[in-house]
Amino acid sequence: QTFDFSVGFWWTVGMAVALIWINFAINVITLDTSKWVTNVAAIITVAIMLVIGVAGLMHLMADGSATVWTSSDMLPSWGSMVLLGVVVYNFLGFELMSSASEEMQDPKKDVPRSIFTAGVLIAVFYLIAIVGMLFLLPTDGFNRTNGLFRVLETGIGSSGVAGLVVTVISVGALYCFFAALVPWTIG
Repeated sequence: QTFDFSVGFWWTVGMAVALIWINFAINVITLDTSKWVTNVAAIITVAIMLVIGVAGLMHLMADGSATVWTSSDMLPSWGSMVLLGVVVYNFLGFELMSSASEEMQDPKKDVPRSIFTAGVLIAVFYLIAIVGMLFLLPTDGFNRTNGLFRVLETGIGSSGVAGLVVTVISVGALYCFFAALVPWTIG
């Protein structure tokens, strides 16, 4: 939906197979080279989260929040506990840091420090992005297929240069989704 076209089943299968082979090729080369795929994705991910946060703040200052904030809405309920899996998913992959221990100067000290630092940064950047999203759209304004695109379009715009920026950011997000697979196959 982001790029206004739909593809058939076999095109999707072909693209998936091609991405698997690209992922394989990335993992055959040295760790020094392949780690840049994930490093670039990390930079793009942080940039996207900051853009959403800043766009959300700008929207808040200009038009107020699109989401109504009440204390009862912010407290977790048993129904919202199903989303705990999403939070856990965000922290998966910490065990892969130990796979790179030979690349570290002092793995005994560096692995725990990197886990703590990554955990704090993940929490901060997700909080920035989520609050920015909720400033831009009401909670019922999201769906599984176009949530990120709709947030970007609401926060940045959809015509002219703004539309081009949204498209570039969306392509960056697709790159990040692919790059997230690389460390899993390295580990």
